[in-house]
Amino acid sequence: MVSDPLRPSKVALIKLLSEKAYMRSEEPFQLASGAWSHDYIDCRRAMALGADLGVVAAAVVEQALASGVALMEKHSENQAIEVQAIGGLTMGADPISHAVALVTGLSWFSVRKNVKSHGAKRTIEGAQIESGTKVMVVDDVVTSGSSIIDAIDSVIQSGGDVVLAMALLDRSYATGKAMEAMDIPYVAITTFEDLGIEPVEI
Repeated sequence: MVSDPLRPSKVALIKLLSEKAYMRSEEPFQLASGAWSHDYIDCRRAMALGADLGVVAAAVVEQALASGVALMEKHSENQAIEVQAIGGLTMGADPISHAVALVTGLSWFSVRKNVKSHGAKRTIEGAQIESGTKVMVVDDVVTSGSSIIDAIDSVIQSGGDVVLAMALLDRSYATGKAMEAMDIPYVAITTFEDLGIEPVEI
């Protein structure tokens, strides 16, 4: 995980997650990773309003540029790596990639959890990911990293080149370690520390 300066877009994202995504209960929640926590972060609810999606898109674009990846043409002169598509595993990545595609003009893609059983039987919908396609893989909340890893695996199998993986919120240390083992550049815009909650033990 990378600890970034508190840019305005990051401050706005922390405020959004704290006010609209965060829940705490005496009864622990079981997370998608299988771990348990009294703290729950529902990013999809926080992103339901169009203006809030704009907050997310701005944070993603600025964090990508700070990580050396350009999501907009006007940033390409900064010697940043340019990507052609943004996406990840459905549904966590879907609103993020759609919002970023709208403000940047990039293509979006969505990785199915199961291969489509009819039609073209695609695993990846939206943008065509093929050999040499430079992509950024995103997710909303990561704990073990399994969802973002599944998305990365699907992109690689399609021939795509993952130049950056990014999460809106990282709740543990596991995802960063997994990305390092896979040699995939990775950054979380916010972490459990930013929300003042304990890390999830994986």
